[in-house]
Amino acid sequence: MKQLKFIGNLLAILALTITVSSAQLTDNPNANGVIGQPDFVTKVSGTTANSLNGPNGVAVDPTTGKLFIVDRSNHRVLRFSSAAALEVGADAEAVFGQTDFVTKTTGTAADKMNNPIGI
Repeated sequence: MKQLKFIGNLLAILALTITVSSAQLTDNPNANGVIGQPDFVTKVSGTTANSLNGPNGVAVDPTTGKLFIVDRSNHRVLRFSSAAALEVGADAEAVFGQTDFVTKTTGTAADKMNNPIGI
């Protein structure tokens, strides 16, 4: 009985491997949007709800779908409503490490950050 269960699990893993390995990826796909810049050619930094200054990490909450971006040089983390809802120039819905979107102060208090690197 254990041997049949093992063989069944092995077959399931092989089927998954074959499915994943046969997926076709294309080289150089176009981006759907840009975060932290008004367009694909501009290169500016800032302290607003839709600009970044040294982005250094990205995470998506698997439960809510919310997108978090570490904005290192602004000493903050920005939270966006979802990765899927982002458009060029989208505003973050929340900021962590600063009292508002325009403040850029460093600190080591419970409500401050000092060059956050990852998330």
